[in-house]
Amino acid sequence: MLVNPNGSRYWRLKYCIAGKEKLLALAVYPDITLAEARQKRADAKKVLAAGGDPGQEKQEEKQAKEQAVANSFERLAMEWHAHKSTSWSEGYAEHLLMYLKKDIFPFIGQKAITDISQIVGFVE
Repeated sequence: MLVNPNGSRYWRLKYCIAGKEKLLALAVYPDITLAEARQKRADAKKVLAAGGDPGQEKQEEKQAKEQAVANSFERLAMEWHAHKSTSWSEGYAEHLLMYLKKDIFPFIGQKAITDISQIVGFVE
């Protein structure tokens, strides 16, 4: 556990890879328990034992999540709407956007477009 002078506390893991010392942030205390922090540490040590870098894996996971958010249904639908709305009447564009926000986005708006495999009842 790392305790900063301002009182903030973090679960951290120091490790060496390729002769360099690194520090992996496991979590913020008290958001997770000691048992959960130990489990995260054990997972990171497994990655180290397999020859990997747990810090690099954590960064790759974070980038994958950011990519999924960037490719969310809502963002892509808003881009599509902005592109297509120039050829629609103003009223139709407004109504379509209202329906998307009210009926579609609350259910699948935050899902990555690659995670949406089937929309039941959608007719083209």
